[in-house]
Amino acid sequence: MNILYLYSELMPYNIPVLKIFTEKYSAKVNVISWDNRKLTPYITPDINGVDFFLRSSFNFKRLYTHIKDFNPDIIYVSGWMDKLYLLTLIPFKFKGKLIVTGCDTLWTGSLIQVLKSLVIRVTKNLFFTHIWIPGPLQYKYSSNLGFKKNNTVFNCYSADVDLFNKAILNDKYQTNIKKRFIYVGRLEKIKGLDLLVQAWKNLQEFHKDWELVIIGSGDYETVLAKEQNIILHPFKSQDELIEEIKNAHCFILPSIYEPWALVIHEFASAGMPMICSDVCGANSLFLINNYNGFVFKNNSKFDLYNKMLNFINLPNKEKQLMSSNSIKLSNRITPEISAASFISILN
Repeated sequence: MNILYLYSELMPYNIPVLKIFTEKYSAKVNVISWDNRKLTPYITPDINGVDFFLRSSFNFKRLYTHIKDFNPDIIYVSGWMDKLYLLTLIPFKFKGKLIVTGCDTLWTGSLIQVLKSLVIRVTKNLFFTHIWIPGPLQYKYSSNLGFKKNNTVFNCYSADVDLFNKAILNDKYQTNIKKRFIYVGRLEKIKGLDLLVQAWKNLQEFHKDWELVIIGSGDYETVLAKEQNIILHPFKSQDELIEEIKNAHCFILPSIYEPWALVIHEFASAGMPMICSDVCGANSLFLINNYNGFVFKNNSKFDLYNKMLNFINLPNKEKQLMSSNSIKLSNRITPEISAASFISILN
């Protein structure tokens, strides 16, 4: 079996699924991914059975020849952003190749989205046979694009569950170490970091035994660097991140716009209670309000403040229960389930 992946940016969470393709399904995998428009400094590891290629080394002729020679049984393309990917796929689509697009967009019903969906509905058959989406909230959008139920597959994204399980400390909420909120992600305003800073400033006046750790890189880094009482770290590898999580007590994702947020799955796998805005798509599977954390109203610094205060005031026993509940929810999707969902298209 040959599998071709045409990615925008390859991320660490993609790696376990690629390994399962090679180890469980004996697949040979080729991955082509962007190298000129990367948002993070992630470096791809070596994987037996997987060959990686840089998008910048391809034009139409080279990409067409590569696909023809590799002769994949199934092709995955991570979206509609790369016009070269799409144009090169057209002849293979009409030769009967299975071509799957990924999509994590939520349906909002806006005029722009309606118009865009009409265009995609008309043109999608030039490129794709199936769509692969992460969760139930993406289904309405995919159906409005014209993909039928039997051409739609779920579980597009999975955290490296086994890796993040290593961050679980069963006695974390019984110790007297410094208590920490933690944010991990791109440092951009769309992530709601200004809300988090404002809420944190109000909390700091009365809860100096708590710390706020922010990890990531992006345009908002210069703003955060000027703030006092915030521990700011640059982008970290997953192994480094595990050590940071061991010293944290609650994950916060205050995003203004967040179609999915795989980081929610990662922190659930690490046994972390969470506070996330109500626009995060991954909440639908990995965060239940008052069960393993709190959901706050999008763009409301007051509601974020209240939810952070609620967590601080919880008895340690309740915090530990939320941690256990996060672990339970994290197993709703695993890399094995994600890989099997994709392979099911071949069957």
